[in-house]
Amino acid sequence: MLIVCGSAFCQDTIKTKTLDSVVVKGKKLNVLEKAPSGDKINEKQLQTINSQNIGEAAKFLSGVTVKDYGGQGGIKTVSVRGLSSNHTSVLYDGVNLFDNQSGQIDLSKYSLSSVSSLSLANSQFTPTLPTATSLASANSLSIETKKPEFSLDKKIKEELSVGYGSFNLFTLNNYFASQITKKDILTAFFDLSNTDGKYPYKLHYGASQNYQTERLTRQNN
Repeated sequence: MLIVCGSAFCQDTIKTKTLDSVVVKGKKLNVLEKAPSGDKINEKQLQTINSQNIGEAAKFLSGVTVKDYGGQGGIKTVSVRGLSSNHTSVLYDGVNLFDNQSGQIDLSKYSLSSVSSLSLANSQFTPTLPTATSLASANSLSIETKKPEFSLDKKIKEELSVGYGSFNLFTLNNYFASQITKKDILTAFFDLSNTDGKYPYKLHYGASQNYQTERLTRQNN
């Protein structure tokens, strides 16, 4: 059986009503990002510290001992209150850093050109989204990068620094930030550090001071 309804007899009985728009206003919640005890170095303090990398700047945190295995190019690990580096988790913008080869994070690989703050948390660390490793560690070293702020007429920021030190030490740091759209920002940084390590030293031929001495220069360092 086929039933055919015309438009005059089969009308939709569901009524529609357009509601007025609703504007929801609220304040930004202050997320707890500090541990009960610890220390922090802000960006202004980092600028006054004569350090080339995070390994050298971490020495200024209370309770931190940086183990340096060989000067320029050597690995630098962090030890907090006598514990080994395996008991300290290192977070880079909330991301936990790992080294499957040695199990220790080399802080000399991370430059200060793009870092805004260093913070140390003893016991439990409470970032916005904590990782299981950071919660299980005795201490946490958090590295926060710069968050550039742009104006209406300036969409590009760039910082360039050049340094020269003993034994032909040359450093070059360049930080670049550009606002592509209102929500997209491109940041990049370049770091160069070079030294020959040719420092003079005195070689004694014998234990007595009357023996001959020779002044040489360290090579292949």
